[in-house]
Amino acid sequence: MLLNYLDSAIGFIVVILMFSLVITILVQMVGVLLQLRGKSLLRGVELLLHEIDPDLKSHAKALADQVLRHPAIAEDTKRLASALQPHELKLVLQSLAEAADAHPQLKKVLDERRATVNGRIDDWFEMVMDRAGERFKMNTRWATTVFAVILAFALQLDSISLFRQISTNADLRARLVSMSDSVSETSKKVLESPAVPNTEQGLKELTVRATEVKAEIEKSQLQLVPNPWRLSAFDNIRSFLGLVLTIFLLGLGAPFWFNALRNLVGLRHAVEQKKDKDDEAERAALAAKK
Repeated sequence: MLLNYLDSAIGFIVVILMFSLVITILVQMVGVLLQLRGKSLLRGVELLLHEIDPDLKSHAKALADQVLRHPAIAEDTKRLASALQPHELKLVLQSLAEAADAHPQLKKVLDERRATVNGRIDDWFEMVMDRAGERFKMNTRWATTVFAVILAFALQLDSISLFRQISTNADLRARLVSMSDSVSETSKKVLESPAVPNTEQGLKELTVRATEVKAEIEKSQLQLVPNPWRLSAFDNIRSFLGLVLTIFLLGLGAPFWFNALRNLVGLRHAVEQKKDKDDEAERAALAAKK
């Protein structure tokens, strides 16, 4: 009986994890297309230039844009770089100051106060970039929530009905449990791989990941989209609550469900091993009585 409960929970988490991976990939695609990471970094460099020297304040945004499009750090100069180190910023600022079309204010500041500027970069870089990172994470959380709402409504994905379906359908439950290992491997590829480059190649990599997740969803053989499609979530309060619950669960993110799946699968193995030992001991006891 305990194994059935665990299998129902694992099957449910497998489904939620697959759709959470879809949302993760969609958010990453939007991030690449809209250069969200680069724009957050742009704001961070702009704020950093404010702190470095008051004379750069009015030119900070233009200079920050030049820094993040510099060939030394940007994979594509048409797009903003998505990562920056303190020593890279120093070198790029120096390069911009020495260029033939150098910004006069930057050149003047570096010529007169280079040591001070470099020192203030070291002092302020980590704190300012942490704020830029938090801004990017906040944008990502908002995008995740939006996609969770869209996906839940598009599929009319009622978590309460889904769990009931899994818990009462032994074949579906067994199929989803058997998929747990392959879904975990796909999750690792999506969640643990390095951040995709902020380029067209990055979009191609995300498309490949999306195809792998799509294949896992199709393997589950779940009938997800209502046929004909309608707003069944508003048929009754239970369906609506199931939809709201789905949005909340998807909003927790793929990393949360990936860890939950690993923990439950590990617990299932332990319970299964204990059950096998108990069954073996029971058979041995019966054999001894004979």
